[in-house]
Amino acid sequence: MKGGDPVGDQRTETLPEYMIRVRRDIHRHPETAWTEYRTTALVARELEKWGYQVLLAEEVLDLESRSALPAPGQLELAEMRAREEGVDPELMRRMAGGKTGVVGILQRSQGPVAALRVDMDALEVTESAGPDHRPAQQGFASCHEGICHACGHDVHTAVGLGVARILAEDQSWQGTVKLIFQPGEEGMRGARAMTERGIVDDVHDFFSLHVGIRALETGEIVTGCDGFLATSKLDAVFHGATAHAGICPQEGKSALLAAAASCIGMQGIPRHGDGNSRINIGGISAGGNSRNVVPDYGIVKFETRGGSTGINRYMEAEARRTARGRR
Repeated sequence: MKGGDPVGDQRTETLPEYMIRVRRDIHRHPETAWTEYRTTALVARELEKWGYQVLLAEEVLDLESRSALPAPGQLELAEMRAREEGVDPELMRRMAGGKTGVVGILQRSQGPVAALRVDMDALEVTESAGPDHRPAQQGFASCHEGICHACGHDVHTAVGLGVARILAEDQSWQGTVKLIFQPGEEGMRGARAMTERGIVDDVHDFFSLHVGIRALETGEIVTGCDGFLATSKLDAVFHGATAHAGICPQEGKSALLAAAASCIGMQGIPRHGDGNSRINIGGISAGGNSRNVVPDYGIVKFETRGGSTGINRYMEAEARRTARGRR
């Protein structure tokens, strides 16, 4: 199983050296949700090397449950890039069409199943090229324009592989471990497709991780973090009627004004008394570049969060009601 192949010799490098090397390789080759072809191939190759049962594509995904899949043209461009970067053609055939993600299983005996889940996707963010930015200084900044690992998922993937190596080399434990490398964490796009496929149905103990949430100093580890919030990501689309703003403005219905009014309304949603509740407007756009045209299309990108699923559902319902202009 061939994937992106970071240079290194595992026979001589220490575990920290291995994890740093892999993390920097992944950081240099970031991939967004459902296009993590090279990253999936790299992880699969490493897991297979250490004796894990490796599951891919439909084995780990319910394809109908994937959310916000990129357009076919975007997927094809990402697949072409992955092939150019050395991903095995047969593996690419299996993953084509946004079937990324991998699960590694190592069983030593009958008994409880423990799982560790990490995420792999990057963000559509341009990485800094500044002289004080370490990846730029040391030559592992993103080589994919407009994409970078700005949320630490490259670190998470490297940690997952570090755990995989430790467990493969340690013969003292019993039971079964599942290492879950999830695609599309950003925007809540990937988890449901994996859970609907049943990959955690037999899991007794489930672990996850994130860098920089509570542990803010190098070498610091915090266990049992709380305060994570349930969330929904939504787009509100507005349709109006275009018109010339100078000649016949009375015929227009501005989608931009409707979108702007919804933003103000959503920010005014009463917060919930039973726990944390939040809403954020991440972006608003409408119309084109003409100052004299009433825009007939607008979109608001927003998210809700809650200290419980119930609180988040309240925030989402109120946001939907407000966006629809209902009192």
